[in-house]
Amino acid sequence: GAGTDSVSYSVSSGTWAGSIDEAETVSATYTGSATINATGITGYTTLNISASDDTSSTTLNNIGSATINLSDDSVEGGGDGNIEAMTIDTTDDATITVDLGANQEATTAAAADLASLAITDAATVTLKASGGGFGNLLTHDFETVTLDDEETTSLTITSGDYTSLEANIAGSESVATLDVQAEGAESDFTIDAFADPAAMTSLTLNADGLNSTITLGGNGTTVGAIGDAENSVTAILDTVSVTASNGATIDANG
Repeated sequence: GAGTDSVSYSVSSGTWAGSIDEAETVSATYTGSATINATGITGYTTLNISASDDTSSTTLNNIGSATINLSDDSVEGGGDGNIEAMTIDTTDDATITVDLGANQEATTAAAADLASLAITDAATVTLKASGGGFGNLLTHDFETVTLDDEETTSLTITSGDYTSLEANIAGSESVATLDVQAEGAESDFTIDAFADPAAMTSLTLNADGLNSTITLGGNGTTVGAIGDAENSVTAILDTVSVTASNGATIDANG
């Protein structure tokens, strides 16, 4: 309808395939392992996804270009939620932002740990971390992010103030552009591995958040973050930009 509309619902099991028309913000809570088929949802720009119980496997299907906010628990007292593994299947060539937020179950927000995130069909992906605050620095962990090795061509990694992020990136065979932006105050990025940079032609590392840090190869198991352990897969870069300011640092370990 006119103005900004929002709709909230929950799903416990099986596949939810309902219809929601012209709501800009859609919020869904998983109360168990389940699938949401978004084919019947129209007009949205933001999806808020959280859990109120333990979920071993959650799936979003047919997601269009949008911002997807993920949180184990989005509200205090909302149950003991845990999103362990998330699959996001998008429409062809979609542009999505996946923002991993803090766990809000307790009075003080806590860091989030997403064991597995698989993204299929999206052409442009932004990974973001948020939810920290002054006096409550948080470090979120994307343990394994698997991109679509045939469709995803651009990856941006960024965060909000006082929120750090650690990530392992797989399924990166078609990524041509990697852009890491440590733009939040006290935001530290550790990219443990970017497994296959064969298609990469552009690399941007920009740390300009107050006292922010970008670290490549943080897990020590790779020659550097970009490439495999044997350094047998490397990138041929046309464009490289490395910039640190505002008390920030960049450490290319390897």
